[in-house]
Amino acid sequence: MRKACLVLSLTTILCLLSFEILIAQQYVIGISTVPGQGSVLMSFRNASLRLDQISTMANQVWSPMSISDSNDSLLFHSNGAFVENRYLRKMPGTDSLAPGFYYDYGPYCLNGIIGVKRGDPSGQLYDLFHMDYSNHLTYPYPLSVLHTEINPYARNDSGECLVNSEVVLSADTFEPGLLAAVQHGNGRDWWVLVQKFTSNKYYKILSTPHGRFV
Repeated sequence: MRKACLVLSLTTILCLLSFEILIAQQYVIGISTVPGQGSVLMSFRNASLRLDQISTMANQVWSPMSISDSNDSLLFHSNGAFVENRYLRKMPGTDSLAPGFYYDYGPYCLNGIIGVKRGDPSGQLYDLFHMDYSNHLTYPYPLSVLHTEINPYARNDSGECLVNSEVVLSADTFEPGLLAAVQHGNGRDWWVLVQKFTSNKYYKILSTPHGRFV
C-alpha cells in the first residue's frame, strides 16, 4: 500500500489521537522556553502514542516541524531557526534560517516552517519553506518567502544544507507563518500556500525537482 505524504501542524497531530487510524511517525515538540530543555519526542504506532523527553539544541515551543524516514523514525526537525538531524545535532549549513532575535527560539508563529520531500530520483532531498523575519521587530509581517534545500542523509546521516534561504516570493507582505503544503496530483510535486497579510488572498508556489515557480 502506498503511503500518503502529509505536512501536519501540531494541532492536526493532536487531533489524530481521536481516531482509530494506522500511523507510524515521530515528531518533536517543545514544552520549555529554554533551548535544549524540555523537548518531547512523540512516537505514533498505530492508534497509540508514546512520549519520551529528549534534549535538543533547538527550542521547539513556537513553530516545530518534524520529518520521519521510511522506517517511521525521526529524520530531522526544525524550530524555524535551524535544522537538527536524527542525532539531535545541528545540521551543517542550516544556521540563520530565522536570523537575529529568532536564532535560538525560531519565529513566534504557527507553521513558520514546513518541509516536503522532493520527488527526484535520489529520494534524498528535502525542500524547506520559511519566511524572512529579519525585519519583524520593525514590521509585523515578513516581506519574503524563503526556500532551503537539505540532504539529511549526507555525511552519514548528519545531513548538509545545499541551499540556504533563497528568496522565492517577495514584493508583498505576508502573514507570519501559517504556511501550508499539499502534494500535487502527479504524486511528485508540491503546492505551497502563503497568505497575504490581513487578506483573503493567497499565493501558491509550485515546488518541483526543477525549481520553485510562483
